[in-house]
Amino acid sequence: MGGIKPYTYKWSNRGTDTIARKANGLTEGIPYSVTVIDAGGDSITQSFEIPASSVAETFNGIFTPIVGGFATIIFWDPFHAFNIYDNRVRTDSGELARFPNGDIRTNSIPFIVIWLMFGAIFFTFRMGLVNFWGWKHSINLIRGKYDEEDAPGEVTHFQALATAVSATVGLGNIAGVAVAISLGGPGATFWLVIAGLFGM
Repeated sequence: MGGIKPYTYKWSNRGTDTIARKANGLTEGIPYSVTVIDAGGDSITQSFEIPASSVAETFNGIFTPIVGGFATIIFWDPFHAFNIYDNRVRTDSGELARFPNGDIRTNSIPFIVIWLMFGAIFFTFRMGLVNFWGWKHSINLIRGKYDEEDAPGEVTHFQALATAVSATVGLGNIAGVAVAISLGGPGATFWLVIAGLFGM
């Protein structure tokens, strides 16, 4: 194709390395681009799209950008938007961490997390700090002190708790907490406990 070898490749797909001539795991129906740069610094950019060959791939191509657009709203980082902190990830040596395609890695404090934390703090004080002084009452509820066995359609409070927990706490939650603790260390554990206390 001309140019001076070796070539490097700048893919729009973050998971594709700069030395890779082919990209894997791309979504059908989504536009991508690749910039080929030779040893002399000359470059050429081409855009491409993998055509969808099935109904499932067509739907995937339609909804992937919709989900991505929704994620940019709920995971928007207001602190970085107002230049309150530098969201770029650095290695232990102080260098900027990068994705395989060369893009700089960034972290964020998502808007949805801030919204939920403010909501939890507001309702904690609005309800008189019930999540701190209501331990005895909650234990009595689970023990069945307030159960009415003769009431029609009655289930015990423990059965209700078990049903609610089984429906909301899944493998994703457990794995997410494990990953957060392993990556974030004591700081992540501290904030998980604080968020849990206010969120009760």
